[in-house]
This record gives sequence, C-alpha cells and structure tokens, in this order.
Amino acid sequence: MIVFINGLYSGVFLPPKQLLYQFVLLLLYIACDWPLVHRLFRALLRAVVFLNAYWILGLVAGVDFIDMVQFNLRIVHLLLLSVYFTGSLDTVALISDSRRILRYRFMNSVYFYILSTMLFLKGYQSSYRNCSRQPRPHNLEHILQRWFGALSDNFAQAGQIGDRVTLLLHQNCEPRSFLTSANTLVIIYLAVSMVTYGL
Repeated sequence: MIVFINGLYSGVFLPPKQLLYQFVLLLLYIACDWPLVHRLFRALLRAVVFLNAYWILGLVAGVDFIDMVQFNLRIVHLLLLSVYFTGSLDTVALISDSRRILRYRFMNSVYFYILSTMLFLKGYQSSYRNCSRQPRPHNLEHILQRWFGALSDNFAQAGQIGDRVTLLLHQNCEPRSFLTSANTLVIIYLAVSMVTYGL
C-alpha cells in the first residue's frame, strides 16, 4: 500500500526530473515480479492508442513538445502504478498488516474506499474481457458498447462489492511476520525513493 501512495504522489506532484527517477525505480521494482511484467506489457499495448491520439491532438493544437513528453511520462507512470496495485495487492495480507490502525474509524473508511476501488477495477476488467469474447466487428461503436456494457455490469455488482469489503475488514486475520521478503523489498524501494527525492 505504501508503494502505491508513494507512486501516486510522485506521478501527480513531482517535477519531471524526479518523476523520471521514480519512474525508473518503480519499473525496476515491478520487474522483480515477472507475472506483473506480462500484465504491464499488455496494459502498455492498450494505452498506445490513447498516447498516439494525444500526440496527434497535441501537435495539431501546438502544445509544447516538452509538455507532451512530461504528460506522457505521468500517464505511463500512473499506468505502471495501477498495474502494480491491481496485480500484486493481497487483501488478506494488507488487512493483517493493518489490523492495529483499522481500529480507527477514519482509517477503516480509507481502507474501505481503497479496497472497494480495487475490487471495482478488477470486476471491470473481468466484465470487459467477457464482453470482448463476443464475436462482433471491431469498430468504434463495438468498443463503446463493450465499455458501457462492462461498466453497467460492474455497477450492478456494487452492493456485492461493498458487502465483500465489509466482510474482509471484519474478518480475523492471523498476524504476519514483518520481516518477509516482500516487506524487505518495499523497504529497499522506499529507501532508494527517499534518496531520489533529494536529487
């Protein structure tokens, strides 16, 4: 979770130089998990259409080249972050590690929002894939139908997602050891990340 918060702050608030350092660092961190690399590659392929459209519109509108590069870097950085967040977060482990702070109502609400968003995104991806398997022509109208169809299917399950998150937050989880390989990797990532903030 702290990697996600740090990456979100970097992608929104940092100047371009430091953002580039954080981008490379996040890329190296994700590279330690090979299944996530495969998902990242697929996500980047899907984002190419949007990025190409942005470049074309930017060139037509006369947007400064440096500004377009910075914007694309932020978009790809946030895309990396979303792939990491949806692909690597273990909800049971997260709740087990956060059991002490979940006693506070504010933190409970924050975790409820984050977990609901994560499950909503995963549900949308699943619904979109199911719509994509239907044999229809691949034109703009079909793409929009798939998009709106996946959204409507997912919104219909909003109540179930809320119930599932409530159950997760109130279940009894066994406390985990802090010194795991994953936590050690996160500590190294955060230490290097703090160093890059001073560059």
